[in-house]
Amino acid sequence: MSTQQQQQQQMPPDAVNYASRPGGARHPSGPSENRGGGGAPGPRGRAGIVTTLVLALLLSAVLQQVAFSYRSAAINRNRPEGSPAPSRLANLDSFSLALLLGGLRGPLVMFLWTNSESQKSEKDLESFDTQVELIRLLQPEFDTVHLFQMWNKAYNISAQLASLSNKYAAILDAIEYGQRTDRANPNDINIVTSIGGLYADKLGNSSEKEYYRRRVRTETLPVYKVTFPASRLTEFKQAVKDAGLDETRVRVTTQGGDKSTAILEKLGGDRVLDTFKGTDVTAAAVPRQDLRPESRGGRRTEMDTLLDSRGMVLPKYLAPTRTLPPGVQDNNGAELQYLAQFQPYSYGLSPIALGYNYQKRAQVLARVGRQKHLQLSDMVVDNQPALTLRAWSDEEWERGRRFEQRALGNTAGENVPRELRTSTTAPQSNIVDRIALDQAIFSYDRASKVAAAAVPEFLGHIHLYPSGIQNYASHVDNAKAIVHLTAADAWYLQAIAAATPEERKALLGQAKAEYLQAQRWFDALVLAYYVDDPDAAAVGYTRAKVPGMNLDQLQALMVKWNQRVQSVYKGLDRSPHGEDLKEYNDNLRRIADRLNLIK
Repeated sequence: MSTQQQQQQQMPPDAVNYASRPGGARHPSGPSENRGGGGAPGPRGRAGIVTTLVLALLLSAVLQQVAFSYRSAAINRNRPEGSPAPSRLANLDSFSLALLLGGLRGPLVMFLWTNSESQKSEKDLESFDTQVELIRLLQPEFDTVHLFQMWNKAYNISAQLASLSNKYAAILDAIEYGQRTDRANPNDINIVTSIGGLYADKLGNSSEKEYYRRRVRTETLPVYKVTFPASRLTEFKQAVKDAGLDETRVRVTTQGGDKSTAILEKLGGDRVLDTFKGTDVTAAAVPRQDLRPESRGGRRTEMDTLLDSRGMVLPKYLAPTRTLPPGVQDNNGAELQYLAQFQPYSYGLSPIALGYNYQKRAQVLARVGRQKHLQLSDMVVDNQPALTLRAWSDEEWERGRRFEQRALGNTAGENVPRELRTSTTAPQSNIVDRIALDQAIFSYDRASKVAAAAVPEFLGHIHLYPSGIQNYASHVDNAKAIVHLTAADAWYLQAIAAATPEERKALLGQAKAEYLQAQRWFDALVLAYYVDDPDAAAVGYTRAKVPGMNLDQLQALMVKWNQRVQSVYKGLDRSPHGEDLKEYNDNLRRIADRLNLIK
């Protein structure tokens, strides 16, 4: 046997004998010949891979488009049909835009957040507003960002400012931030609710509310642009002084040496123009934004005019963006839709009234649009319009008391309860300030109408959330009492201003009827909600039967209750619910004083 044959017998069965090939060389594809085609893919294999990759790319493109469409629909779900979506980047400067296009949006946002919060902590607010605005534009779809920044500006930043005017400007800036966000993404329940809260709570009911309320009422009205001969300038200044205005705050310019022009706030201007008259005097009501120089930067220091000279809401704020079928209750897209029913606003808009408008819009977004607030429960969102109407009614009620006191020349001090300072003023009393009397009558009438509107709001809320009936039943009865008491006060003041005895008698008859209704409701309030069950049993009634009692029955029980207060508790202050009872007792004393005068 040859040496080559011996080597072939010793090799494993699956080995390859390269020596048997011609020349003994290794073939490049030799190892694959005995492995069943396990080498590189053939033409058909490559085609399958390419086809799979192409299909994957096409499918990813389709899915990306679907995701983009879903996202766009979510962002613009509340935008009126046909209105274009605003550019998210139009207001950014070129440097910021370059950063965004370079893919550095995330790091930029992180830097702005950190830097703005550091500046706030260090009370360095020089560029704070600019950074917050950039954050808003870089994170437009994040409601939590907007809610925080509105609260941050209105509460944190305003608290760091010393003067009331600067605090007021910071709050307006927070509201404007919310309104810009609302324009970019309309009808978002989170933003709308927050705007309403800033108006009603921060401007309408904070510790500085008297200043804020006065500013809002003044600035929502137009200003007078008064033109008169320059020769009457001294006479004009005297009229300004007699009206009780600060002469240094009245801007007067002289043109050509023969004509003078002055800018007056409407409420003060009405007093000036009441005495400064003549064919050579003209007064035009002008929205204050028309006199404001256009500026792209800086913080807003005053509100825009929302009303015309008659106190009617400007048409652009009531213009709907969608048509609602008859009988359908929904938001129509108008900015101040829910204030139209209470027109006119002859003495300016209350910030609480503006708050009600936005709270009502939010309630409808929850009821009809089924939107959910990120931070508030459905029940809280739903009860805000009713509670805000009550707060607005109380403000008008208190405002009427102040103007009534000024109109009648009453100088009762703060130690006298508010309800009793003018309660004994006779119908034949002299009027010291007729303009103040007109304002008092208007405020009483407005308080009555707003309280009446609060009643169905409370009842609608109770219908949807019956678990709150115990909390809101007293609000309903209280609102009904205010409806009649403030209406009675309006009739009574009109009787004081009556031109003839016959007219005065008719007006006093209207006032008496309303005072009797108010007495019934206040008696029912005390007996139903502020007398505990053991005391009610001792007096001889059950609280469940109070709603069905007439005035005579209620008054008889009130006599027994007052006797028990003196014999058992030794005074109203020591009785259960004494603080609340004192307030209602003052209302009842005012009613009794007025009924005695009408007799």
